[in-house]
Amino acid sequence: SAAPLLTFMDHYNVESGAFISSAVDAAKNGGLRGTSTRIQQYSNGFNIVVLFNYGGGHADIVLPQVYAMIEWASGIDWESLKCIDGFWLDFNASSSGFGGYNDPFHTMTSTLTEITDGTKLRVKPGSSNWSGTISTRTLIDAPFGTAIIGQ
Repeated sequence: SAAPLLTFMDHYNVESGAFISSAVDAAKNGGLRGTSTRIQQYSNGFNIVVLFNYGGGHADIVLPQVYAMIEWASGIDWESLKCIDGFWLDFNASSSGFGGYNDPFHTMTSTLTEITDGTKLRVKPGSSNWSGTISTRTLIDAPFGTAIIGQ
């Protein structure tokens, strides 16, 4: 998710992995199944993460446009903005996607097969009668209302 990548970029060069004491120009791209990612560090102190729940290098194409919007939006207190990160779960979705806000997982079973230790799982309001064991270290929250698991 974006938040841990941004935290990493505040401390390490994304190309070399070396600790940094001041802003650098560096970039890295990649992706997992069904995703496209680009992280970019700029010497002016801006770090940008572009994540897509769609493969094919789309993050590389969009990054310059994101940076242009940042430059255009002068006067914004960027320190006051926070990212919303993590995977999404919506028990009301008709099928499971890749865990994005608009393409969420829809069952606990599908979710648990895709997440790894340290995942932040954001659950949309709803309920599920799932029962079982969550053996992956996971932070679970429901930022938009009540979500019930195991009812």
